Amino acid sequence: MPHCILSTNLSNADVPVEFESKLVALLAPMFNKDPVRFTVQVRTNPRTTSAGTDAPTALLRIWAFGVFSKEKNAEYGRPLYDFVKEHLPSVEMDRIVIRFHEMFPHDVAPKE
Repeated sequence: MPHCILSTNLSNADVPVEFESKLVALLAPMFNKDPVRFTVQVRTNPRTTSAGTDAPTALLRIWAFGVFSKEKNAEYGRPLYDFVKEHLPSVEMDRIVIRFHEMFPHDVAPKE
């Protein structure tokens, strides 16, 4: 049940409409997870300052069960940075931040 949030100070028009589906297409095989289990949210146009400037920036946060480790995170990094840069070309590579968050079963509310 991976959950992804992209926050960028770009406008909604600057984020391709297929961003979410293409991110899932990249992550599902990488994490060995069923694509229908993913949730992706794109948050555009928040007032953001990073490194002392309001230049275009992007923060991609990903939560998932049992897929993160020091070794795996190193493998995930380059394809994810490249993906964000490809789809948000006005964001410089040094202004992209990707954070991984391990989830645990007790982090999700039960339905019953």
